[in-house]
Amino acid sequence: MKRLLRTGMMLTALGSGSHFALAQEDTDTAPVDAAPQKPPAVDTSNVSLDGKMVFSIPSLEKKWESQAVINSSRDKIAHLVIDEDVIIVQSNTGLVTVFNAENGRKYWSSQVGRNDEVSVPAATDSQMVIISTGMSIHGFDKFSGLRLFSYSLPHVATAAPTIARREVTEGDNVRIARWLTIPVSDGSVVTYDVDILERTGKLGALPPKVPRAMAWRFATSEVIPFPIVAGEDRFIFATQFGDVHCVDMMGADAGKSRFQFILRDGTSAPPLSTRLNNHEYFLAASTDGRLFCAVLKQFQEAVKDGFVTTPSGTVLWTIPLSRNISQPMMVVGSDLFFVTDDGVLQKHALVNGDAALISKGVSAVVSEAESLKGSLRPYGASVEFQADGLLEFSPIRVANRSTGQVVRSMTIDLTKTPLMFRGTADDPAVPSLTVDGDCGAVTGLRASALSADGKVLTLEFNSFQPNDLFYFRPDVGHAELSDIKLTAEMLEGADIKVMVAPERAVVASAASLDGESQAFPPRTLKGSLQRQNVEWKVGGVKKLLAVSDSSVYYLDKNHQIVAVTRHSADQPVSISGNEYNVHQFNDRTDRVVVSSVGGSVSLFAERRIELGVLPLPLANGIYWATYPKVELEPEFAQFHRNPGEQPIVIDVPKKDAAPPATEATQN
Repeated sequence: MKRLLRTGMMLTALGSGSHFALAQEDTDTAPVDAAPQKPPAVDTSNVSLDGKMVFSIPSLEKKWESQAVINSSRDKIAHLVIDEDVIIVQSNTGLVTVFNAENGRKYWSSQVGRNDEVSVPAATDSQMVIISTGMSIHGFDKFSGLRLFSYSLPHVATAAPTIARREVTEGDNVRIARWLTIPVSDGSVVTYDVDILERTGKLGALPPKVPRAMAWRFATSEVIPFPIVAGEDRFIFATQFGDVHCVDMMGADAGKSRFQFILRDGTSAPPLSTRLNNHEYFLAASTDGRLFCAVLKQFQEAVKDGFVTTPSGTVLWTIPLSRNISQPMMVVGSDLFFVTDDGVLQKHALVNGDAALISKGVSAVVSEAESLKGSLRPYGASVEFQADGLLEFSPIRVANRSTGQVVRSMTIDLTKTPLMFRGTADDPAVPSLTVDGDCGAVTGLRASALSADGKVLTLEFNSFQPNDLFYFRPDVGHAELSDIKLTAEMLEGADIKVMVAPERAVVASAASLDGESQAFPPRTLKGSLQRQNVEWKVGGVKKLLAVSDSSVYYLDKNHQIVAVTRHSADQPVSISGNEYNVHQFNDRTDRVVVSSVGGSVSLFAERRIELGVLPLPLANGIYWATYPKVELEPEFAQFHRNPGEQPIVIDVPKKDAAPPATEATQN
């Protein structure tokens, strides 16, 4: 809303009779004691952290550190599991320690299974923890550690179990049903009713007329190396050689195949399921460097609202990648994040697979190459314009990259831009050209003029030499409104004309080489400011750690934990990760969880430093400096992949101040 208001004011405030006020030594300037205008205040409650309206720096701060229960002489951390409530540490000897995810307090610890038994990562829901060791599964109360059941598997588990909780209607009754699904080494998927397992653990026997605890079993001929993915009412899993199966979770068809498709090659990364709007999607990566997205289910609301019906199992898009994906992928909103084997972190759109683009503002390069007769040495004219647009108060940079050419004048024609110069005599606006620092004096800026219609700005120079830089800001000032900053996007489509002329000494020296008196005539080069976009990519990434609403956290190849902004992948902030050996992928919350092999677990919480802008008057104008303004460190995780499983935060009132000490209490 703030951005729209400011843009609207700018579009209507400019009048055709305006003039440019040039803030530099050769022209009239404002009185020295005049208070400089600063950018308008930003209402952070209504504006997203997009790097333009709110200037902030992502960072991480250690919130707590705790020690897991292990045998220090021989034990090592085997698995680290994170959910919204707890952090589970599993050692290679079967010792399990459970911590509170917010404060690091230890809930419980226990020896699960026999020493050194093969184990897979634990699975959790809102009430229990399931741990598989050897050929057994064990269920515990998540917060107290009370053992709920132990049950034998038909074979050893090949991946972590999955707990699915869904509402089931039975006649007039609605109950919460829970299924435990786990792949085993014979290439099959076995599913158990958790309520039956709990009853077995409590009473030591199955319920009447229930022959076995296993609800159903789906057999394949291939090993399933990754955990089963639970959708709304279907299970999805991929085999080692690329067969993808979709099986009904519940109802009369529970355990029956819904659809199947075969990848061109084997499966390289854990599959992923996510819901966006009225569709549920499934993603799989193959070992030939391809990424697939298919429709797992289209919900009834989409059909009612007139959307095109997409059958389940339809592949929506496929993209080829330069390298395979071996690590888990993550979806946050409509953004898909993954790391390829060559260490490149990428962001793509979930709905169509297109690579996310970062706007680098607008830029133009006007150039021309010439050479003297009989000479191989070229004398080229090249002038660059760049406005990066990452900050609202970023200036436009003009660089003379010519060889032996000076810039005499340049013209910026805003006729083709989205800007509309309309106003009245009663509502005047003054477009102002602000020159940064001493670049006006360096380039010999001597005059500026605005056309009668207020759309064409012409600047003249005396000595804009090669490799000189000129920074300026074409802003809009108003008598009753704060200074309005023109963003880079508002200048898209502006025509640029630059008049260049040769340096006399250079031309004379070059002409003397072939005995001729020859010179390049002054000439005008033309171009236009166009939007520049690059793909959202970060190189040198070893592992993706977490993603929040505003930041992406990863471990780089130098063992640094790095935070970058989610919208543009810039402003990197890093902390050392050398003391940690286990860096856990966390797709549940925005917290970064790491551990040493000796069981020292640490949790890092996101914090943000909001920046303010401060005007600093200089001899040749005003420089806007940034400074730390507010440090924002939320007490609880702000991002949750599953908002329905977010812990309930109780609002506890602050304690009353202690009563003043009386004479009786003092004695």
